[in-house]
Amino acid sequence: IDCMSNTFLTTSGTCSACTVPCLSCITSATTCLTCYPGYYFDGTSACVMCPAGCSSCVNGTVCLTCVEGYYFTANSCTRCNVTYTNCLSCNSTNCSTCLTSFYYDSTANLCKSCANQMHGCILCSSVSICLFCAPGHYLSAMTGNNSCQPCAQGCSTC
Repeated sequence: IDCMSNTFLTTSGTCSACTVPCLSCITSATTCLTCYPGYYFDGTSACVMCPAGCSSCVNGTVCLTCVEGYYFTANSCTRCNVTYTNCLSCNSTNCSTCLTSFYYDSTANLCKSCANQMHGCILCSSVSICLFCAPGHYLSAMTGNNSCQPCAQGCSTC
């Protein structure tokens, strides 16, 4: 009997599924031959999780590729938010996407708060373009850029 991938032939002659993280197994559901991405084969029949941030690795200390939100450096993966505050995705030299409510300032190589740069703005694409205002404010393009203006006194929405 030939079994499909991700299964093995039991002693009773039936095919049974391998358990995650085994991608392929032999003689038992946990006797691994190959592993799912994010795991490495330890050489004895087990799949072990790669270090944090690694999408593929050779062993517990050497990463080959990183998951989103991490960048590759010196055989390891470093979280973007550690190197670049408020950064969601990056490479080793700069941030490419900031967390929500922040925009990327390429001159300073930093993610800056929309609210700190534009009063009442909670979502922006740059230092001068607000996309969404906080309650009690409305989006105005009258100043040549999208900015947040306070609602008239006594109004909570406008």
